[in-house]
Amino acid sequence: GVAADAPFDDRVAALVDQRLRLFSTLGQAAHVSRLRAPFQPRLAESLVAARRFLRGQVRSSFAAELVTMADDAAEAALAAADVLTSFESFQLLTGDQGLDMTEARSVLIATLSALLAPGRDH
Repeated sequence: GVAADAPFDDRVAALVDQRLRLFSTLGQAAHVSRLRAPFQPRLAESLVAARRFLRGQVRSSFAAELVTMADDAAEAALAAADVLTSFESFQLLTGDQGLDMTEARSVLIATLSALLAPGRDH
């Protein structure tokens, strides 16, 4: 990971790169676990825990930016950033939309940067 006090652009790129590596490695297994989770309570619990961890990672990576926002704006930005950096988003970008990893990376960096940029009028 990258330090919480690293420059904003470095933190955005590091998070995106980490998620792309993670999700491309998990691939089909992550997809199958999401399909089976409604029928397997233990799997559902682990998925909830993983999602909570990943959301916490977004929150801590961009705490400096989120703290400058009004509470409701910070919660909305965190929720959107969490969705953007989720496995489901990765699936949509690389599967449904047919983007390669470089294109998906560019989309995620641009959208996260726009959403969380320091000094932006939220």
